Amino acid sequence: MERQTKVIAIANQKGGVGKTTTVVNLAAALSARKRTVLVVDLDPQAHATLGFGLEKQPGVSMYPVLAGAKNIADVIQPTKWDNLNVIPSEVDLAGAELEFGAREDRLTMIKDALAPVKESGAFDYIILDCPPSLGIVMTSALVATDGVLIPIQAEYLAMDGLALITGSIERVRQSVNPDIDLNGIVFTMVNSNAKLTQDVMEEVRNHFGEKVYETVIPRNVRVSEAPSMGTPVVFLDARSKGAQAYKAFAWEFQAKNPTRMAQPVQTTAPIPKAEVPHAPQPPPAAEPESPLPKVEPQPSPKVEPQPQPVPQPSPPKRKPPRAVKPVSASVANPEPKSEPFVPMIAPGVPFRRNLQKKPPAKSKAKQKTNEAQRDHSGAQGGGDSAANAPLA
Repeated sequence: MERQTKVIAIANQKGGVGKTTTVVNLAAALSARKRTVLVVDLDPQAHATLGFGLEKQPGVSMYPVLAGAKNIADVIQPTKWDNLNVIPSEVDLAGAELEFGAREDRLTMIKDALAPVKESGAFDYIILDCPPSLGIVMTSALVATDGVLIPIQAEYLAMDGLALITGSIERVRQSVNPDIDLNGIVFTMVNSNAKLTQDVMEEVRNHFGEKVYETVIPRNVRVSEAPSMGTPVVFLDARSKGAQAYKAFAWEFQAKNPTRMAQPVQTTAPIPKAEVPHAPQPPPAAEPESPLPKVEPQPSPKVEPQPQPVPQPSPPKRKPPRAVKPVSASVANPEPKSEPFVPMIAPGVPFRRNLQKKPPAKSKAKQKTNEAQRDHSGAQGGGDSAANAPLA
């Protein structure tokens, strides 16, 4: 595999957008994917240096390299993780703005310093952590890079910083580095529940299109705790949401920025096959004659078909009529069934279930006793009235 080292600058002129956090965790996630990474801390605050658990040491930074006092190979520091190396930063780097401002090669000094490392092919990615201000160091970093990755927070003020950094990239392209490109934009510290977050993300995606990475980094407590322990979150808590997001972002970043190209396979021209002359084939052998005489087949006599009698349909069988049973008088003239009386609800009264208990059904014997008593009392009353009636 042929390795082609890529230099990526992670920059934003607005601070507090997760720039250094993205540098640390992207580099760690790429190293976990078996890619060799060199992080160059150009921020005088040295937060990326502390994020990898390294101490700030005087004279171990890019400052003596840019001043010509040291070779760049002397300041590369290994970390406790494989495939991950760092060039630390120190406070003296803040004086580069005044000390190197009068140099003629001030715009290309970082590019010239990184040239031996890039040409050696020892690393897949060289990631530059730029300071959050547009000065000599940041401008020189933009000249040395192949692409710029911009972390942005989904807020209104972050959009203003995005406009500033894209303007700086365009000026560097037109003046010094025509090969510089906007590598992409990644959203950090995303609160998906906020409507402003969705509006800002939609606005940026509509303007920059495919330059915006699909992976977003959510706001996560473990991401904030990791720098205090000097360990990237992808190694501190690989199951946290922040670590999972940075791993997905590293996969997308690597797919967009491949560094290992397959070498072309040298193939020789195919050897032409020698034509072999076909040997003459012998004529087919004649079939041996049979000693038995040949018997010619005799034609079989024709048999004329005889007409078959047509079957006559049999008459349908009739079922005997059923005997009609006499209908009883109770069935012929059924007595009308009496339905229970349901009282109507008065208007304005809410509907309720009828909680009144139904009177128990009277037996037939009791009904006959009551009817006999009523007939007897009626007969007595009729006799008294006839006796007391006046004579005509």
